[in-house]
Amino acid sequence: MASTAPRSPPFRAEHLGSLLRPKELLTKRNAFEAGKISQAELSPVEDEAVKKTVKMQTDLGYRAISDGEYRYVSYLLPQQGTSKACFFSHHLILPPAY
Repeated sequence: MASTAPRSPPFRAEHLGSLLRPKELLTKRNAFEAGKISQAELSPVEDEAVKKTVKMQTDLGYRAISDGEYRYVSYLLPQQGTSKACFFSHHLILPPAY
């Protein structure tokens, strides 16, 4: 359902950054961190979660679309010097009408 919010408020605001992760994604990520599933099993769940969040934002009429940072383990991870694999693939996706 498209948003009915005014398109020209007296300010500019865009959502950018992390969104709450779906329960299924959190469950799979925890299983991955515990060594119970492989990256190959986690990736499709991440991909589906990103597709759903992009669709939600597009349906709401957002002009700047975020992938929700669903592949990030933590925004602090790069500074922690960990050798664990990171899932960084943050992309800003602009709909054609932008």
